[in-house]
Amino acid sequence: MSKDNETPPPPKKAPATQLIRYADELRRFLKSDEQKVLLLHGRWGTGKTYFWTHFIAAEKSAINELFYSYVSLFGASSVAHVKSLILFGGKPVRPGELSLKRRVATFIAGKRRYLPDVSLPHIGNIGNAMGAFDELLIKKYLVCFDDLERRNKQLDLEQLFGLVAFLKEQNDCRVVVICNETELSEGDRQTLNRYREKIVDRQLTYEPPFDENFHIVFPDGNPPIREVVAAVALNNIRVFQQIKWCLTYFLPYLKDCQPGFIEKFNQQCARLASVHFALLGEITLEQLTSTTWLGVLSDRDGLSDAARDIVRNLQFLPTDADDLIIDYLRNGYCDIARLESTVDRLNQEYRKREADTLLTEIWSRVWHSYKANADEIAQAAEEYLSKYSQYIPYKYATDLLDFVKKISPLFKADEKKAALAKSLIPTADAGTLRQIQASCASNDVREQAKDRERELKSRKSIEQLILALGESNGWDPANFADLNEYSEEDFFEWLSSADAPYLLTIIAEVITRGQLESGENRGGKEIGVKFRSVFERLAKRSALDNERTTHAFALVRRKMKQYGREATPDICPSTEADQNSGLA
Repeated sequence: MSKDNETPPPPKKAPATQLIRYADELRRFLKSDEQKVLLLHGRWGTGKTYFWTHFIAAEKSAINELFYSYVSLFGASSVAHVKSLILFGGKPVRPGELSLKRRVATFIAGKRRYLPDVSLPHIGNIGNAMGAFDELLIKKYLVCFDDLERRNKQLDLEQLFGLVAFLKEQNDCRVVVICNETELSEGDRQTLNRYREKIVDRQLTYEPPFDENFHIVFPDGNPPIREVVAAVALNNIRVFQQIKWCLTYFLPYLKDCQPGFIEKFNQQCARLASVHFALLGEITLEQLTSTTWLGVLSDRDGLSDAARDIVRNLQFLPTDADDLIIDYLRNGYCDIARLESTVDRLNQEYRKREADTLLTEIWSRVWHSYKANADEIAQAAEEYLSKYSQYIPYKYATDLLDFVKKISPLFKADEKKAALAKSLIPTADAGTLRQIQASCASNDVREQAKDRERELKSRKSIEQLILALGESNGWDPANFADLNEYSEEDFFEWLSSADAPYLLTIIAEVITRGQLESGENRGGKEIGVKFRSVFERLAKRSALDNERTTHAFALVRRKMKQYGREATPDICPSTEADQNSGLA
């Protein structure tokens, strides 16, 4: 993360000082003879319910009341409904207390002498009359009312607080009300404030520190995920849990990947999940994935200032896996076949970047100072070959091996070249195979490279290579070497009869990509020159083909400008040249 948004490193063990303080205050409330109603309030998702539930489970001995009842007011529509929830959800705090059924029977038995005089018209059984006895049965209860702000609007708040006052003053009950005051309506806040003075004896604001909440869901501290959520100031247990479920969903498909890649993939899950579950009010997932943290620099991106801050703080960069992660977040699943293919490709790309980084470090140790000796350079080269043999360009490796042999004559460079070549041949492109034939001392390995090169030529047609190099994503610059094996005449014969949707647009993209600098791009520039000659030959066939050629050159110019380049005369004549040659 950048220094501007740097967060302090997580502690090795989560301190629980604030949670201990909250627990101490709750024990003090439960033991008090004078305080009977507690308001436990705090922001959404900070873990109020989680903390209370786990506290009660661990601290039953601190409860003086005989029964405990947890009541979520979510959807509760009347005080009668609430009383039923209290009564039928109540559990004895200690073994030996009478069950609800026994208490009802005891209550009725105690009032039997009054029953002949009681008239209950239109009531078929005693169960229908229970509403009249609820308040008499709810005695010595510890009651927790949760989700006050999510109650059914038919449940009048004044009547609910009236019930709280009755339970407190008449029935020797203790009541805890959990709520998020910021989510209450203006009218409800006014009602709460009135009754706060009348019946609330104690209030506790629940604002646990970030690390304490984070360690509830990630006990090991998980520094990579912590870095992401801390950067956007999240302190929401529910969001943390959603992130963890997201990581769990993708875990089986990452098991064979590099640890570094897994960490990056998991961080991307955390970024997207943080936005989806907590920040959609500021930025949509579509807005997020269409930009980068390096690109949110002006009003032209269409984002609000808050949205730009989110992108920058998350240091968001799009990846090819984003759509799959978003599918899971929205639908609970994604295309597994596509996921496995994408993960495999991205993991390979990550390994290649790791290999490039290590090679750069080795050459830095060679040329930046006198510190490293020849043995250390040779050992680093061995590590480079053993860890990344499948991911390194053959030319880079042979250059390094030749250098190590130069500074350490006993180093067996030729043997290592042969071993590396044999491991690369099954998947090597034509350019690499030619390099192996030119530089490897082993006749056996050179013959294997020749055989592989013949197989490649027999398998990949011009059209296959053109379509592969012109794909919207995932194109391999190494394919230019294979395509350049075909002559101008081959190109002319193929293009004379080829037919595919948007073929000229695809060829223009291939020509443009061929001009870009790349260590793996062998022959891309020559391909552009060949196609210019082919286009001009085709233009002479008819007036229609002349128009097509003019269109093809215009496509190349446009594509080159999209990459910030100008078309050079050897691949695309200027418009004046078009006019003079009759191509316009």
